[in-house]
Amino acid sequence: MIKSLINNSDQEWIEQYDRIAKLERERDQIRASGAIAVSGVWIECGKVSGKEFRQAYFRSTVPIFQAKRQAVFAKSDSGLVKRQYIGEENSKAVTAAAESIVRRNRLIAIAKEIALIEKKLEEV
Repeated sequence: MIKSLINNSDQEWIEQYDRIAKLERERDQIRASGAIAVSGVWIECGKVSGKEFRQAYFRSTVPIFQAKRQAVFAKSDSGLVKRQYIGEENSKAVTAAAESIVRRNRLIAIAKEIALIEKKLEEV
């Protein structure tokens, strides 16, 4: 009975708002589930010379990580560097870092989808 009172454009409008609510709940769950990587950061792995393991680093195109060594402070006015050591490849720390990047990417996708839906709703 109620569905017959709602026309198609109203039904689409309701579905879009339901979709936004679902995306916002997912966004909140992702934020609560753990750390989120900084934008523009990725993970690089490389072999350690003379060792039998590979190590992983966060990398960035611009210096955003706080330097740990005193020598770097002398080279950089800000004390920031473009990479940060995470740990041995396939360690728990590297897995957690990779998950934080996945969370960041999903949050970006959710934000884009919400913006697209809101734009559609403005046009109606």
